[in-house]
Amino acid sequence: MIRTDSSFAWNASKNKIMNVSGSISNNTFRNGTNNYDIIRTIAALATFPSLIIGCIANIFVFRIITYDRDFYKPTYYLVRISIISDTVVTLLGCVAVLVGDTVKISYALGSSFCRLFLYTILSSYSVSIFTLCIISIDRYFITLKPFSRFYLRYKRKFLTSLVLCAVLMSVTINIPVIFYVDVYPDDPGLCDFVSIDSFARAFLMTAIITMYIVPTIILLFTYGSIYWHQYNHIRPGNISERSQKDEQMKRKKFTKALITITASYLSITWPFFAIGVAIIITGKSLRDIKNENATYYILSFLSFSTTLFISVLNPFLYLKFDCNIKRKAWLYIQKYFLYKNTSKLRIIAS
Repeated sequence: MIRTDSSFAWNASKNKIMNVSGSISNNTFRNGTNNYDIIRTIAALATFPSLIIGCIANIFVFRIITYDRDFYKPTYYLVRISIISDTVVTLLGCVAVLVGDTVKISYALGSSFCRLFLYTILSSYSVSIFTLCIISIDRYFITLKPFSRFYLRYKRKFLTSLVLCAVLMSVTINIPVIFYVDVYPDDPGLCDFVSIDSFARAFLMTAIITMYIVPTIILLFTYGSIYWHQYNHIRPGNISERSQKDEQMKRKKFTKALITITASYLSITWPFFAIGVAIIITGKSLRDIKNENATYYILSFLSFSTTLFISVLNPFLYLKFDCNIKRKAWLYIQKYFLYKNTSKLRIIAS
């Protein structure tokens, strides 16, 4: 009887300890999950104002290059496509932030929104990067091969074909993401590659090569060739010293603009694709990364946010470095904002 009572007491105390430790681990897990939710909420709230500003800037630039006849040129038609794509990304980003912070997300809603959101973001990004590549190819022919018979004769058809190919590729190569991404029943706010199998790895590798490595090579080659040509090409004939200095300054400004736009785009988006490479190598999803290392998970989350930020930055790059867009933008501001405010002040003063 004594042994039975003691063993019963031991088992009871053991079960009590296990229950306490289990409750502690559950509370720890819940606290960790809540901390991640707080981090995601803070990041979303910090991103929302920049997305609004980027959306307004994209619409403003689109308004300039669409309704002004000075921009009825093939290059600006391509810029218009990129601006439309960036506008879609910023609008969808705003919707995602609002839905995530105002609506209680169920598994079904989170799953559908995750697939639609990521597919649209990747497709829009693909359209933007491919369009920038087409612009660089157009600039390459204009600068290095201005008298090419092929390009002079078939320029419009050539560019149209490239744009159609870019749009079709963007729509088709990202279709597999609809089948490979999902959310978790206990975490419907985490959009992730739930299962990293061989097909998911093949898709990620194809996407990284198509959407980052190949465009990087094209942009570096075309703009590198233009850079080299601008700094080493000497116009024939007698040119005054002042004309040489002016031409050299224009070359430097033009080259600086190309390098800045290209470097900004590639440097801002590379962390997102680096995370994709890490997922391919390790075979770990974002949830696995979150459970193992909080720092890596936060970096992964921030890498996607910075990729969205390129759609915010792009219109400001055009406003800063494109002289035509910059000049027209200032004229619009003077006409519709500064001039009206000045007129009101004059009326009040009189």
